[in-house]
Amino acid sequence: MRCFVDLDGVLVDFVGGAASYYNRTVDHWPAGQFDIAKTLGMTSQQFWNGLNEGYWANLQPLPDAADILRLLEDRFGAMNLCILSSPTRDPRSLSGKLKWIQRNLKKYERRFLIGPSKEFCASAQTVLIDDSDRNIDRFHQAGGAAILVPRRWNSLHEIENAVAHLEQRIASKNWHAEPEEEVQPDLSFDFD
Repeated sequence: MRCFVDLDGVLVDFVGGAASYYNRTVDHWPAGQFDIAKTLGMTSQQFWNGLNEGYWANLQPLPDAADILRLLEDRFGAMNLCILSSPTRDPRSLSGKLKWIQRNLKKYERRFLIGPSKEFCASAQTVLIDDSDRNIDRFHQAGGAAILVPRRWNSLHEIENAVAHLEQRIASKNWHAEPEEEVQPDLSFDFD
């Protein structure tokens, strides 16, 4: 199996970064509300048009990002893991995400895909790890497997331990790397 993992909301603190960027609070996030602009009291245009390259490049990793990557690398093999992130319509999103990957995940700087149609990567041999119910549904409909990462903005908002949830879901499917794929290069994380 090959595994695609999302950045924003799975590995990267998109929500906390946006709240800080716009000087807003997210203390009382409505459970299951995916529309961040609405939650921050902004129009979509105000929210998305204000984000520059520096915003995307300088976001912080989520506290469980290293644990999620470690789990996925252990189960699928690092060489079967690829970052898959959707950009906004602004090209600064693309360049900012690339800079983030180059700074924080050097070993993935040649193993990433950035595009809005994640379902084009779906097949019987692929799994998507994402925080969007809609992306998960589309990936399933296109023939791929997918696991929703529990976050307060999606349908699994009541689950507190995302890593344990992912571990349980992956184990229940018995997904793993093929034996010849288990030999891995140095997999140290660059979050520091």
